Amino acid sequence: MSVVQRVASASVDWRRVPQASAPADAVNGDEHASMKPAGVFPRSRDSGSAVENGPDVAPENATENVRARKLGGSGSYVTSANHGSDEARCQRIAEAVTVIMQELGVDPVRSNLRDTPERYARALLEFTSGYALSPEETLSDAVFSETYSDMILERDIDIWSLCEHHMVPFFGKCHIAYIPQGRILGLSKLARVAEMYARRLQVQERLTRQIADCIEEYLQPRGVAVYIEATHLCMSMRGIRKTDARTTTITTRGVFATDRSLQEQFLDLVKR
Repeated sequence: MSVVQRVASASVDWRRVPQASAPADAVNGDEHASMKPAGVFPRSRDSGSAVENGPDVAPENATENVRARKLGGSGSYVTSANHGSDEARCQRIAEAVTVIMQELGVDPVRSNLRDTPERYARALLEFTSGYALSPEETLSDAVFSETYSDMILERDIDIWSLCEHHMVPFFGKCHIAYIPQGRILGLSKLARVAEMYARRLQVQERLTRQIADCIEEYLQPRGVAVYIEATHLCMSMRGIRKTDARTTTITTRGVFATDRSLQEQFLDLVKR
């Protein structure tokens, strides 16, 4: 018996499930407070962000038999209680998706939908695969000694991520520049850093900062600048529904933060 059939047989008739009304703020997009799931991922306060959307933290009620493992140097945690093999995680997610489909009034055992929960589960694990990566794994074999001391810019890096408020995509372009100080990074690794942090539940503000922090801490250059412009489907397909709106975030470190002419040179190159 498949995951869908097992969950469906243990549940109430999908055709008789009353559909709950969404909270007003979920429809209007004016406020997210009532949509925050309680006790799932406790939030930390991060003074470095424009809003208090700091990295996820380990559960405060963790006991001795729940082992917290920090991943990726980003403050994101997985515990032994909810982390297992990909197959086991996929099955648990698929079971939850089956229930969601029933609550939406959809028959999950219909032939065209029977495999949808497992497909979605595997896709979701791929979308959030950045949690399993760390800067050490990503960058350890790609740092090289070099006397070059001018700007290095990697432009137009495609990023895809999931908004942590609604778990719908946001996507766009990321531009990363740094001025080395005796060490350079393999060019593909700049894109891999962006990918590592984008493949998580994110807000664009934090994503921008994490990319810059990673390069600054690992490479110790004279300066770092990160520019992201993205379209957020939580604004385009729901709520305010402004399809042409784009969000720009910029963060600078070191000489990029203090040298106005360097900032202007970076922005000029990005906008060409």
